[in-house]
Amino acid sequence: MQKLVGLILAAIICLVVAAVLLVGGVYLCFQICRDLRQNVLILWDALFFRDPRKVRMS
Repeated sequence: MQKLVGLILAAIICLVVAAVLLVGGVYLCFQICRDLRQNVLILWDALFFRDPRKVRMS
C-alpha cells in the first residue's frame, strides 16, 4: 500500500514539474518572439526610413 502511495506521489510530482516546464518554455518562446519582432521592426525602420525620430514603437 505504501509503495502505491509513493508511486502516485511521484507521478503527481512529475506531472507538476512537466507542466511548469511546458508553461515556462512556451512563455519564454513568446517573449523571445516578441523581442525579435520588435528588433526586426526597429531595424526595418532604421534601414528604410533612416530618420531615427520617426521610428515607430509597437
